[in-house]
Amino acid sequence: MDGLHRGPDGRSTDIESGRGVPDWLGRSIRFCSRCGASLRFGIVDGEHRDRLRCEACDHIAYVNPRLVVTTLPIDANGDLVLIRRGIEPGRGSWAQPGGFLEVDETVHEAAIRETLEETGLVVEPGAIVGLYTRLEA
Repeated sequence: MDGLHRGPDGRSTDIESGRGVPDWLGRSIRFCSRCGASLRFGIVDGEHRDRLRCEACDHIAYVNPRLVVTTLPIDANGDLVLIRRGIEPGRGSWAQPGGFLEVDETVHEAAIRETLEETGLVVEPGAIVGLYTRLEA
């Protein structure tokens, strides 16, 4: 064992070290979105986390998580409402209504919007049931 935590797919998540971007990410994002030059994975001056930095223009390629909300809506009859996925992964399988958080939304606003879009129901979100991390997503 190399001392790194591994996600379900075997990639290093490197959670325990607090180093920031997982090692596998440095191998999957290779070029700068500004100038096209190579990115280098390592500590950036003034920071304590590994970052992807462009060797030519010094642009830092921040890689931020994609937040998703799902809901467990109950209809007027007291029944749980689920949807059938229309896209992969899991096309055709049952799922909770949900989707990606927009940049200008709160978690509650996203829950209301996604539930309305996918079910036609207007919901009033209650408490957050749980927070889950899927590093391999």
